[in-house]
Amino acid sequence: MIISMQNYSAEELESLIETAEQGNADAQNNLGVMYYFGYGVPQDYKKAFEWYTKAAEQGNAKAQYRLGDMYYFGYGVP
Repeated sequence: MIISMQNYSAEELESLIETAEQGNADAQNNLGVMYYFGYGVPQDYKKAFEWYTKAAEQGNAKAQYRLGDMYYFGYGVP
């Protein structure tokens, strides 16, 4: 499930969150991107880190790469 990161409705965001919570790695990665850059949600590195971690643990290569960047720069790292 891929939606535009900048133009989406509240219903689409709610659906994305629900899909991510059900374990969909692509949705988890997309939420990580949204929180990292503040696309449609308040920028929050800790939430981005959490969503990227969930996706990365399932083998999502994009999330693994982005999580590596977060570790490198120290953004949102516990």
